[in-house]
Amino acid sequence: MMSLASELHRNIRSQNLFNQGEKLLVTVSGGSDSVALLHLLHRLSIKTEWRLVVAHFNHQLRGRESGQDETFVANLASSLDLPFEVERGNVSGYSKAKKISVEMGARILRHEFFCRAAAVHQTKKIVLAHTLDDQLELFLLRMLRGAGEGLTAMYWFNASFVDNNIMLTRPFLSFSKTELKNFLLQKKLSWIEDSSNLDLNIKRNWVRHQLIPLLEQGFPGFQGALSKTVEILREEKRLIQNLAEAEMLRDSFNIYQAPVAIQREIIKTGLRRCGVVEKFDRVEILRLSRNKAVALGPDIFFELNEKGGLMRAKDPSKKPGFTTTDRCHAMDLRGRHGLSNFDGLRIEWKVEAQPTKPSGPRASGVCEEYFDAEKLGKKVFVRHWQKGDRYQPMGMQKQVKLQDYFVNNKIPRARRHELAVATTAKGEIFWVEDCRISELFKLDKCSSQRLKWAWYRD
Repeated sequence: MMSLASELHRNIRSQNLFNQGEKLLVTVSGGSDSVALLHLLHRLSIKTEWRLVVAHFNHQLRGRESGQDETFVANLASSLDLPFEVERGNVSGYSKAKKISVEMGARILRHEFFCRAAAVHQTKKIVLAHTLDDQLELFLLRMLRGAGEGLTAMYWFNASFVDNNIMLTRPFLSFSKTELKNFLLQKKLSWIEDSSNLDLNIKRNWVRHQLIPLLEQGFPGFQGALSKTVEILREEKRLIQNLAEAEMLRDSFNIYQAPVAIQREIIKTGLRRCGVVEKFDRVEILRLSRNKAVALGPDIFFELNEKGGLMRAKDPSKKPGFTTTDRCHAMDLRGRHGLSNFDGLRIEWKVEAQPTKPSGPRASGVCEEYFDAEKLGKKVFVRHWQKGDRYQPMGMQKQVKLQDYFVNNKIPRARRHELAVATTAKGEIFWVEDCRISELFKLDKCSSQRLKWAWYRD
């Protein structure tokens, strides 16, 4: 049986990750994966003459534990007689100032440090300890979130989003966490356990400790089959990325003349470079909105110019003369189905018997909700949000101001003015675009007819 070190060396050679005698910046958190990576690379360096530098970023998110991790990695580097680079970052403060998630803030600060450390030590290679488990977890997370970033998960190597001249390498993508822990136990090597990895409120941990074991129990061999799917999608994704890069370099570049898949990839690439998570809905709103500022987060606005160039934009609600439209569009529901357009929003509706079986899959890009048709009546109205609007979101016991709902759900001010609202003839709000439906008009066991309400942006 091939040893773990030999298998690692085979991965490195087959993927052409490192050259003989190359200097490598090895990122070490103190967990089992990165500790195993450092020990194995150190063993291989006797023959390969790799010159290793250990890098550790202290996120300062776990109090004393974060400090213990730093001390452990420093001592580990010293025991192996390797150079050690460390930096402490105020991730919470940075994330709050930039109005981004803590996860995104940590990722940006961590990788900025890695690139600085690589520059100091004059290396173009950063080594990460991502494993097969990480690969599958990321795939499932992206699938469950809607795959705005794509289902391809991670590559053996790719350019850093901080510095395109520096490569991120992942030689452990074929190894499981269990294999690595067994190696450390056999060699009597220690590592640090991150207590936050057991917190099931963190989605990745829930997928790792709950979902994957359940899937493996119901579908033995599930992880192996899924890893093959990831490999296929990864190479297809690489092709799309190459085509998107070639498109952007054309003198006559115009995103609107490219296939939809290429359009999306170009936009996602631009958002990634700006540190914005490229969720599907964000990408689609941008793709379908030319020369229009689109809110992608609190006080974060982007727009595409005439040829599809991505640019940061100002909050349109702060521009002189900005007003909320007071137009109102009436919809007659006396037929069985119909189609309406309102300010770039296309709404298709259909009255049908309440089925006993779940509905089939939705068309790509189309959003759907279902309401009790009898409660709505024969005429409804679609308009924009108006100050003073109130409704009862599904699951809540009483009405709330729509403005308060927007604030609590961190919907940017300009975006609130873009969203459509649907009301009954009596003025009761039953639907708010991209928000929860009204509790008062949801289907229940007494519903005999339902209104299928589907919408998408032109």
